Amino acid sequence: MASDSTPPADTVNTAIDSVSVLSEDSRRRMFVFIRRAGRPVTRDEAAASVGISRKLAAFHLDKLVDAGLLRARYETPGGIRKVGRRPKVYEPTDAQITVSIPERRHELLADLLLDAVLTEEADENAAQAAVRAAERRGRRMGGPRGTRPAPAAWAPSAG
Repeated sequence: MASDSTPPADTVNTAIDSVSVLSEDSRRRMFVFIRRAGRPVTRDEAAASVGISRKLAAFHLDKLVDAGLLRARYETPGGIRKVGRRPKVYEPTDAQITVSIPERRHELLADLLLDAVLTEEADENAAQAAVRAAERRGRRMGGPRGTRPAPAAWAPSAG
């Protein structure tokens, strides 16, 4: 069955940071252009796609690489290059980034429902089995009763 633990905070922060990089309009439009191109794209092509200078495009493209949305390498697009250094080209990574606020854990829901279906008792319906499975999982995830603070401990002290 699926893991009960929540995703690590650094994974969530990385996803949010990656998505936040796309808040800048030129950067987002270059990212969309490169994803749709279906081939490695040069800085000149990316710059022309959004109408900015090559130098400004390089800045934005490097931000997208740092965020893990693109990868860069040196390649001669379209064949043989006789002079100078091969140009840097950009292509999308295979990374799938999902951000959901509040966090939704569909794999946990699926796991709970599967558990409910597999353990449904004769005297309960599907909804009752799902509630029972969720309650059992919640208790297991919350740890032993003796390790949780009593509700009174959550209130601010009067002193």
